[in-house]
Amino acid sequence: MKHSFRFAGLALAVAAVTVAAVSKPAKHLTPQRVVEVNALSNAVAPTTVNVNISGFPKVTVSTAGHKAVVEVIREFRYPTEFDPPMASVTAAPAKAKGEEGAFPVTPTTPRTFETINTGWSIALTTKARGGLIDVYGVADFVEVDLVTGGYGALSGPILSDEGMLITPNKLEQPKSQTTTTRFHIFAVPGESYDVTLYRGGKAEKHTVTVTAE
Repeated sequence: MKHSFRFAGLALAVAAVTVAAVSKPAKHLTPQRVVEVNALSNAVAPTTVNVNISGFPKVTVSTAGHKAVVEVIREFRYPTEFDPPMASVTAAPAKAKGEEGAFPVTPTTPRTFETINTGWSIALTTKARGGLIDVYGVADFVEVDLVTGGYGALSGPILSDEGMLITPNKLEQPKSQTTTTRFHIFAVPGESYDVTLYRGGKAEKHTVTVTAE
């Protein structure tokens, strides 16, 4: 079973894959601490846990290996089909000697659109080891820029015979990039852990807290 939790926000394909750095636990890691944490494996396992990542909506996840997805996204709409530019074969007469005539020109016109979800999408999978919770996350950050996307016989600016610009006749298309950060936490319920996620090339610190239901 897969649960999806979506939150519309202002946060904004080649995948750049990085590995998250997880902070030190609440206590200094010593052999005694390892023994204490591993002892939680003998506790009764919760069937669901709450995972709260700072800056994102809290999500409830089954510890039976099901996935939940947290999203902070904005839809980016872009055209995929176009009508070619159209022009009259006859130019209107000039207003006065030396002036340009008026050219009835329609530039390239979008007809059909699709969308890309930009921003954050974090897939979380949890598994209980008794009272110790494994949290595996895959955080995708998608960003989009518009670049020149029109080519061929009818691309580029349309000029008069005298070289005056009639219309730029632009056709732009999205260039998208997805940065994927994977992370894993051995979580003690109630403790908080710092995780580094990447917004493109920029590192962001977030705090992850897991609580048992």
